Amino acid sequence: MDRIMKLIPLGSVFETPSGRSRFRVEKVGLDGVVVRVGAGWFIRIPAECWEGIPDFLRGRGWVLIGATHGKPPSGSFDEYLQRFTHGTSAVSYVVPILEKIGLVQVDRKRPQKIRLVSEEDFLRMHGDEKFCPNCDASIPVSSRFCPYCGVKL
Repeated sequence: MDRIMKLIPLGSVFETPSGRSRFRVEKVGLDGVVVRVGAGWFIRIPAECWEGIPDFLRGRGWVLIGATHGKPPSGSFDEYLQRFTHGTSAVSYVVPILEKIGLVQVDRKRPQKIRLVSEEDFLRMHGDEKFCPNCDASIPVSSRFCPYCGVKL
C-alpha cells in the first residue's frame, strides 16, 4: 500500500485497459483504495487484495485479465480480485493503477493479459529505487535493511 499511497495522488484519473472508460481514485489509505466509476458508483478494493497481488502473479508469466460482468475465467486476474470485491469486477480499475506504480506490464492485445514486472525491468524503469519485499516501502537501491520494517534485503 505504501507504493500506491506514494505514487497515486487522490483525484488521479485513469483509463481502463480497453480505453473505453475512465475512472477516478477517490481514496487511498492503509485500508485500501476506493475508485469512482461511471456516474457516482464506488468500488472499494481492500488492502489485503493489493498486498496479495504480487504472490498471485509471481511465477505465472502472462495472466489473463479476464474483465467480465459475470463469472470470470478460471485462473484470471479478475477471478482473484472478485474474492475481495464480493463478486464485483474491479480488474479494469486495478490494472491501470498497478501499471502506474510499475508492478505489472500490460499486453493490450486481445485477450488482454498482465504479468509481474521482473526486478531487472523494475530497476531499469525506476533507477535508484527499490521496494522492500516485506512491507513494500520505497527505499534506496543501496539499502541492506528496510528502515521501515527492519527486514534484511
